[in-house]
Amino acid sequence: QYLDRSSNVSVVSGTQPLEQLVKLIMSHRIDTFPENRMVVEYYMSHHRLKGRLKIAGSFHKTHLYVSFSEKSEHFERNAKLLSEGIIHLRKSGHLTEILSKYGVKDWQMQPTP
Repeated sequence: QYLDRSSNVSVVSGTQPLEQLVKLIMSHRIDTFPENRMVVEYYMSHHRLKGRLKIAGSFHKTHLYVSFSEKSEHFERNAKLLSEGIIHLRKSGHLTEILSKYGVKDWQMQPTP
C-alpha cells in the first residue's frame, strides 16, 4: 500500500539487488537501504568501498538459519557437525581468522542495537 502512494521508495529486484542499491546510493539517488550487516560489510570489503559507505545502524538483531534437506540420510549428522564445528572454530580463534578474510566480524560479537 505504501509503495503505491509514495515516490520516496525505490524497488530493486533481480539477481544482484545489493549491487543495484550500492549504485543508487553512490549516485545519491537513494539515502539508505536495509540489508544484513555482514552481507554489506563483505560487499564493501570485496569491492573496496570501506570508508565510502557508512552503516547507519540496525533496527534489531535477526537470526540467520541454515537448513538441511530431510531427504538426505545425513541431515541430522550434518547439522550437528556444523553447529559443533562453529563452536570449535570460535573457541580456537579460527572463526575470527576466517571471517576477517571476508571483512566481517563474528555475529556473536556484534553490538546489540
